[in-house]
Amino acid sequence: MKTLETRRLAAALVAGVLALSTIPALSQIAQAAVDENDPSACNVYDDFNTLLTAAPVSLLDALALVTDDFYTIELVDDITTTGDLTIDTDFFFHFALNSYTLTVGGDLLVDKASTDPIFLNGQLIVEGDLISSDHDPTSYEAALSLDGVAATILGQVTASGNGIRAYGGSAVTIEQGVSAAGGGVLAENSSITVGPPGVRAGGYAVFSKYDSVVSVDGDVMFSEDPAADPFATLLALDGGAIAVTGNLTAKNDGIQVWDGRVYLGGDLTAPGGYAVNASGDYEFGSEVTIDGKVQASKFILFWDDDAWDVVEFTEADFSEPTTLTGYRTYTNEALSEPASFVWVKIQPPNPPQPEIDISTGGLAANSTLAWPLALLLAISSAAGTLLWRRQRQITPTR
Repeated sequence: MKTLETRRLAAALVAGVLALSTIPALSQIAQAAVDENDPSACNVYDDFNTLLTAAPVSLLDALALVTDDFYTIELVDDITTTGDLTIDTDFFFHFALNSYTLTVGGDLLVDKASTDPIFLNGQLIVEGDLISSDHDPTSYEAALSLDGVAATILGQVTASGNGIRAYGGSAVTIEQGVSAAGGGVLAENSSITVGPPGVRAGGYAVFSKYDSVVSVDGDVMFSEDPAADPFATLLALDGGAIAVTGNLTAKNDGIQVWDGRVYLGGDLTAPGGYAVNASGDYEFGSEVTIDGKVQASKFILFWDDDAWDVVEFTEADFSEPTTLTGYRTYTNEALSEPASFVWVKIQPPNPPQPEIDISTGGLAANSTLAWPLALLLAISSAAGTLLWRRQRQITPTR
């Protein structure tokens, strides 16, 4: 079983390594040399990998040649579009960047219900928003799938279905948040960084697995009318890590971890399920750190080896002494090997409300302002009495 020091190191890595990536920074990548109309930018292959173009064609012509699933558009040069780029082929196809850079000079629009482009091995820059408009939120299609791609979206992701999926060592930055009717962002062996206001989704909001790291600067919440009805809002599985700076609002379970690491900087609200569902695999447990308040229908669900079942922990079932100063420790260490840990920050008590006392201007008698206010009230009362008496003395009688 891992030592406490190892567990703390893993938790620190969640917060500290989020911005790191082995893929070169996009600011260091050369900008595109041709636009979407240049006739020497792309090759097109069919689903049997047969070259369909005798010579390279423009990006727009290449998109028009995709007439079935599993076609491939291959870049042979860097491309910068002069404005928005619309992908409406209505097929599942590969976009092989081939180590080149595709820069979209405006919004990237994914318009058809079955359009599901997978960008492979290169660099993608979207200077506007990423928008999908006709996906089913309960289907598999995503606005954008990436495999081995360094991608930056300078605007917002707005998805009618799922948002972004990142695979194969991709490094994705979304600067202005994600709003998706289906799932939000999913990372496998990749990293995703989401800027404010955060992630809002009708399915899972953040899914991190296979040693991925996802960081969200902002809040994470389910949509008011969630179409996908997610089991949990944050999922970290098989070595996945998630760090959220803001609040988490879930419909069902808030956090589910299976050999995962999660840090939440704000409050957790889960009126329809558990705040945390934590288990481990045969080698590693899970760890969750929550800095805010927890309000949930149920508190924590842990795995119990002996019972070969789950066991419910209430807020009062913390362990003493704590293993993290300033936090309450919840663990299934006595029930499971390897153990999982949930640390919930101890909140300061609410300040006492002052008692209402009309004689002191509405403050408690022991308030530091009570006696000055009482003195002013007494002076005011005395002055009023003197003024009344003075008026009676000078009022003429008939």
